[in-house]
Amino acid sequence: MKQVLVHKLLTMTLLLFIASPAFATDAFNRPGPYVGLGMAGGFPEFNGVARDSGDSPGFNVRGGYRFNDYVAVEALYEYMNDFGTRRRDFFSDRATGNLSTNNFNVMGKLFVPIPGVDTLQPYVSGGLGFLNVDGADRLHATDGTLRRIESGTELAGRVDGGVDYYLTHRIATFLDAGYVMPTEQLDHLHYISLSLGVKYRF
Repeated sequence: MKQVLVHKLLTMTLLLFIASPAFATDAFNRPGPYVGLGMAGGFPEFNGVARDSGDSPGFNVRGGYRFNDYVAVEALYEYMNDFGTRRRDFFSDRATGNLSTNNFNVMGKLFVPIPGVDTLQPYVSGGLGFLNVDGADRLHATDGTLRRIESGTELAGRVDGGVDYYLTHRIATFLDAGYVMPTEQLDHLHYISLSLGVKYRF
């Protein structure tokens, strides 16, 4: 029994000894959790009543866990403050309104290593969550009708692509582009998100 225990301890020690140089030289790809905060801009791809909505400022917060050099899982929350609309046409149609959104997604993330460049790490990600829309966009037409976008929450998909650039083995900046795709009654409110931020690796 003692011989088996000693053999296992020696094996574990040898494995750790062999692996330790790899861990020492892999500071940018090591497993572990991370958090990030970014400034964002929303660029609407809206249809229907909200098709002429303007761009919106916002922010996003993200947190995740990296399993190895290639794979991570990430939760993301994003707020867009005001997709505003104001227009008047030749026939005196007029519209005013604003829309704010809350987007939450859980995504799988795949890193695409660049050989010989550990500090620059491109990635793609995608997943599911929901989009909440708060506010209303009203269109007063010449016939007196009133159309509007109602507030609501629906299932939404999201795909992202971007790049992390490590300043130290713990702190990185990121540049990210995402596309949010709500469903059902909010299916006409797709938007593009561009964000720039900072990420911290624990």
